[in-house]
Amino acid sequence: MGDDESVVAYEVASGVAWIRLNRPDRGNAWTMRMDDECAACLTRAEADPEVRVIVLTGAGRKFCVGADVELLGTMTDAAAAREALGGRLHPLTDPSSVVKPVVAAINGSAAGLALGLTLLADVRVCVDDARFTTAYSRRGLVAEHGEAYLLQRTVGRGHASELLLSGRVFDAKHALRIGLVSATYPRADFEAAVRAYAEDLAANCSPFSMAAAKRQLSLDMTGDLRGSLDRAEDYIQMSFEQPDLTEGVQSFLERRAPRFPAVNRELWS
Repeated sequence: MGDDESVVAYEVASGVAWIRLNRPDRGNAWTMRMDDECAACLTRAEADPEVRVIVLTGAGRKFCVGADVELLGTMTDAAAAREALGGRLHPLTDPSSVVKPVVAAINGSAAGLALGLTLLADVRVCVDDARFTTAYSRRGLVAEHGEAYLLQRTVGRGHASELLLSGRVFDAKHALRIGLVSATYPRADFEAAVRAYAEDLAANCSPFSMAAAKRQLSLDMTGDLRGSLDRAEDYIQMSFEQPDLTEGVQSFLERRAPRFPAVNRELWS
């Protein structure tokens, strides 16, 4: 792949933005350029009113094998690592800035920071021959991209501890069993299944309701029940001020597909 070629592909179809890590010859190994391009694609999808759902996946037979070893080789000391990685606040490290649903379509191996990247998505599905590893303990590294925080809130403290301490490789069946992914599909059917799911969300689900659900799940993760009840009451009041509710009820009564408006990002800023 030449220096001028993009390492992240972007396309929009049927209300779904497909962001595809595009270094298949290197297992989509992560680089700073990929980091920048992927963040730019997320920002682009978030700003596009035609996009209702975002899918993050990889080209070829791997999702992402983790950080490119050449990148790690340039970080010869703490100062070099801080210069390369420090202060990179963007949609990849601040998922609350993306109000549209993000689906991680894990089309193969996901290792190290790539596993952490999938945890920033709202929904994770994978091919049935996918392999996963946190990998950090076997490379002298530590969990990044908020992986220690997100992993234990996704699969529970016990599973998260075991996976981070051992760095062992585990398969799609185990990922499904512990709740890391919500579904697995045969490789031959994978992209079609993801496309059908994402396009169903884009066509039939209210952007306001999906954005509200994302915010509730995020804030309720660290709050208490009283706060969750109060927030739900506020959001119910908000829903009666949005055109989505009128359209949702009307389309149901008329037995037709809904025509929801694009999400109003100002409500969630």
